[in-house]
Amino acid sequence: MNNVVQVLTQLANNAALITKEEVTQFLASTELSTQQKSAIAAHDIDTLVETVHDLPVIKCFPVLVADDDEEEIITITNKHVANA
Repeated sequence: MNNVVQVLTQLANNAALITKEEVTQFLASTELSTQQKSAIAAHDIDTLVETVHDLPVIKCFPVLVADDDEEEIITITNKHVANA
């Protein structure tokens, strides 16, 4: 993922990369995969995200604590979100 982030940072910081041809030439000089280069050139964020395999999976486990006075059964459901 570092390469993708570095390339996107360079694209954002280089005012000389204006035309599609200039961006294509720049991407050709990078070490990104063909799919990643195509996704960047097409502004296809969903495909670019799919090509980055080391994104963390975020899991959320809500914890509910009952008051001492209540005798309720608490059910905790397992829900997780992956890069949403």
